[in-house]
Amino acid sequence: MTNPEARIIAVTSEVGVTDVPEHLEYHARNRAQGKPAGQVRIRVRYKRYVRPWIDLLMVTKDELRQLLDGTGWELRKTIEGELGLYVAIIDKA
Repeated sequence: MTNPEARIIAVTSEVGVTDVPEHLEYHARNRAQGKPAGQVRIRVRYKRYVRPWIDLLMVTKDELRQLLDGTGWELRKTIEGELGLYVAIIDKA
């Protein structure tokens, strides 16, 4: 639940903006399994502490617009970073 002026600020990555072979192989493996290229499963470890696995989805701007379609939210603005990273400003439609 949010109020009418709610805003989401998210950081994500255009996963196709890479020439790192391991990343490209990971993206290809995801596609072969029917997953989005930018879906990753991660977990955080620190010394003897280990957090549970979490799924993280990195999407292109077009994919983000598609995900938001019909939700009542819209991609208002993006702020470009380096290496494909960008900030998405998402407002109520």
